[in-house]
Amino acid sequence: MRSARSEALAAFHDISARMVGSLDLDETLGAIARAATDVLAADIGAIFLQDAEPGLVLRGVFGARSTAWRGLRLDADRGLNWTAFRTRRAARVDDCQSLVESDATLSSRQVIVEEPVRSAMAVPVPRRAALVGTIGVYRRFVEPFDEEDEFLLNLLSQQAGIALDNAFAYGELGATRDRLEALIETTDAIWRQSSFEEVAQRVVDDASRLLPNVACLVGVVPPDRPHQLVFVAGTPGWAAEQLGTVHDLRETRIANRVLIGGEPIESHSFSQASPLATSMTRGTAIDTARLIPLGEPLPDGRTRLGVLGYYRPGRRPFSDDERLVMDEFGKRVSIALHRAELLRLTESTKARLETAVEVAADLSESLDPSEVIRRVLVRAVEVGRADRGVLLRVDGEDTVVEDFHDLTDLEDIIGYRHPIALQPLMREAVTSRQAVIGGRYDVSKILSPLEGSLAAVRHTATIPLILDGEVTAVMVLSRREDSPFVASDLALFQLIGNQAVLALRNARLFAQAQAVTRAQSDFLNMAAHELRTPLSVIAGYVSMMEDGTLGEAPRHWKAPLETLRSKSAELETLISELLIASRLEAGTIPFQAGEMDLRDAAFAAIERVQPRASLLGARIVDRFPPEPVVVMADPDQVGRILDNLLNNALSYSSGPPRVTVTVHADEPRVEVRDRGRGVTAEQRERIFERFYRIDDPSLPHVPGTGLGLYISRQLASRMGGRLTLERTVRGKGSTFTLRLPPVL
Repeated sequence: MRSARSEALAAFHDISARMVGSLDLDETLGAIARAATDVLAADIGAIFLQDAEPGLVLRGVFGARSTAWRGLRLDADRGLNWTAFRTRRAARVDDCQSLVESDATLSSRQVIVEEPVRSAMAVPVPRRAALVGTIGVYRRFVEPFDEEDEFLLNLLSQQAGIALDNAFAYGELGATRDRLEALIETTDAIWRQSSFEEVAQRVVDDASRLLPNVACLVGVVPPDRPHQLVFVAGTPGWAAEQLGTVHDLRETRIANRVLIGGEPIESHSFSQASPLATSMTRGTAIDTARLIPLGEPLPDGRTRLGVLGYYRPGRRPFSDDERLVMDEFGKRVSIALHRAELLRLTESTKARLETAVEVAADLSESLDPSEVIRRVLVRAVEVGRADRGVLLRVDGEDTVVEDFHDLTDLEDIIGYRHPIALQPLMREAVTSRQAVIGGRYDVSKILSPLEGSLAAVRHTATIPLILDGEVTAVMVLSRREDSPFVASDLALFQLIGNQAVLALRNARLFAQAQAVTRAQSDFLNMAAHELRTPLSVIAGYVSMMEDGTLGEAPRHWKAPLETLRSKSAELETLISELLIASRLEAGTIPFQAGEMDLRDAAFAAIERVQPRASLLGARIVDRFPPEPVVVMADPDQVGRILDNLLNNALSYSSGPPRVTVTVHADEPRVEVRDRGRGVTAEQRERIFERFYRIDDPSLPHVPGTGLGLYISRQLASRMGGRLTLERTVRGKGSTFTLRLPPVL
C-alpha cells in the first residue's frame, strides 16, 4: 500500500534537501532520479534533458535493471516525456502495454524488451523561465499514477529545476575558470621569473617560438632618462646585437608615437622612417616593423615602460594571424613586464628605506653635534657614490660651512660664509625646498683655496635640510666622474637629509640640556656650600642661647628659639639634599658596598624616625623574617633611602599615620606601605623626577625640595638595586619597594 500524502510530503522534504545538496551535475541528476522513485513509490525514476538537437537524452536513472537505459535518447514529438515537455504539463499512461500493442515500433526497443513497465508518468522540469527536460516515473505493474502523484512529482520538478540551475551555474563557473587558467598558463613561465631582466629575456624567447621568422626586441625607457630608449632583450641574431644600445626618442618618431598614444603602430617603410633601422643591420633593410606599447604609467613619472618591437626584412606585411599573435602576446607580456618593473621599483625603494634606517641607526649612536655632522657626510658620500660632501648651515642670507668629507682629502674652509644669492643652485634648493641636480662649478667666483677642490667636480646634488618648515642647513654632494645624479639618487639623499636634520636637532638639544644640567648642578653645589656656612653660624648661636652660654634667655624666648632650631634643621636637610643631588650629577658620591642585613637597616631607620612618629601619633609596624636577609649594598646609602621613604610616609598621611615596614627574604627587598594620599597614574613616575612635588591645595603644605625620591632612586640604581612605586590608590595610600642585589 502507498503511504499517505502527509508521509510522502515529509519524505519529499527530506529527499529534496539531499537532492540540492550537491553542485556536481551528475550527482544532482542521480539524486533527482532517486528522489522521484522514492517520493512516487515507483520502481524506476529517470530524468531526461533536452539535447542540442531536437530530442531528450537520459541523464539520470534509478531502479532500472536494463543497461539499455544508458544513453537512451527520445526522439522529438514522440513518447510520454516529449508530450510532457511540449505541452508543459504532466502526462500519464495507465498501462504502457496498450501503447506497445498499438505501435509496433515500440516493441522492438531494447529498453521495452529488457525492462517492461506498465504505469508511467512524466512532468516537465523548469529552469528559470525555460524548460530543460522531464522527470519520468515508472511502475512494473499496472498501478496508475493519480492527481496526488502528479502534484508531488510537479513539486519535485520545481526543486529539481533549482538544483539543476545551481549545478549548471557551478559548471559554467568551472568552465570559465578553466579558460582563465589556460590563458594564464600561456604566460605562466614569464610570471615565474624573478627579475626584470629574466622576464624580458623570457619574452623574446617565447616570441621567437611564436613567430620563428620574426625578430623581436624589448626597449625600455630608463627612469632617469625619459627621452631615451634602451634595448634590454632581443631574439638571437642581429636583434640580440642591439642589447644595451641607447636611442633618442625625439629622433625615433614611431617609437615615441607608440609610447604617447598607447596603441600598436605598423610600418612598411621602417628603414626610412626611423634611424633605429640603420643601426640594426648591416645589409638587408628592416622595412616591416610592428611596435606595441608596454605597461601603464609608472610611479616614477614614466607614461609607459617601453615598447615591444617585431621586425622583418623586406616590405611584406604581417598577416592578420601574425598581428593577432603579436598583439595578444604583447598585452600579456606587457602586464608581466610592468609587474616586474614595479617589483624592481619596490625593491629599489625598499633598499633606499633600509639604507635610511641604517643611516638613522648610525647617526643615533652619537649625541655630539660635530660627530653627527661627520657621520652624515661620510654616510651620504658612501651611499650616494659621491667624491665629496659638504654640510652648510643656513644663517640668515648666507651659508656657513660646518664640515666636509672629501675622498681625495682636498680641503674646504670650515666657517666659510657665502651669500645664498650668489649661489644659483643653493638659492633654488633653499627657495623651492627641493633637492636640485647641477653640473660644474664656476670656479672663477670661488675663493682660490677652494679652486683646487672644486675645479674637477662635474656633477652636484644640493639637498636642503628642513626642520619645522624652515631650511636650516644644506648638504651638497659632488662627483668628479661623468656619472650624473638622477631622481632616484635625490630621493635617497632626501631620506638621509631628513634623518640627518633630526639627528642634528637631537644632538644640539642634548648638548643644550647637558649645558643646562651642568649649570644647575654647579648652581646647586655653590648654593649649598654658600648656605651651609651662615646656617652653621645661626644654628650655633641658637644652641648657645638655648644652653645659656650667652646668658640666661628670657622665658618668652623659648618658643621662638624652638622655631629657629626647627627651621634650621629643615634648612640643613634641604642643603644636604641639594649637595647629594649635585654630587650624584657629578658622580662624586662614594659607595662602600659590603654585606649587610636588610633587617638591621630597616630597624635602624624605624628607630631614627620614631621620635617624629610619636609627635604625630603615628604607628609603625615592622614585619621581619626570623633569618638574616643579606644583600650587597652601602649601609649608609640604604639608610638614607629608608629615611626618605619613612619620612614621606609620615608627611603625606591624612589623619594619624599608619606605616608598615616589611622585609622579604625570597627576593631581598624592603616594602614601606602607608595609608596616605596616594598619587595619580600620571604622577607614578614623575614623583621620581628632580624637584617634582605634588601640590594639593586641599591638603596641608609639606615642606621639602622634591629631591628625596629622586635621590633615593639614583642611590638604589647605583648600588645595583631598584626603587619602585609598587601600588598606589588615590586617597588610600602607596607601597614603595626597595630591591637590592643578594649576596651570591
